[in-house]
Amino acid sequence: MYLPITIWVIFTALLTTALILRSKWKLNNPDYAEIAAKKYIEKKRASRDRRKYDNGRQPDRRKRFRTQI
Repeated sequence: MYLPITIWVIFTALLTTALILRSKWKLNNPDYAEIAAKKYIEKKRASRDRRKYDNGRQPDRRKRFRTQI
């Protein structure tokens, strides 16, 4: 009767442990941190280049959504 619940609890505990260990590894791994920083900077640069400023103002957000449809 309790077998499905037990399996679910063990599965969830293993998944949580794996995610915690993975995040700790990412934080402590200098190579990963460098790659993540480069990706972040590149993403910011791309979004800045994509954005069009009209005399220092951001474009109207409604226009942006209208053009996406």
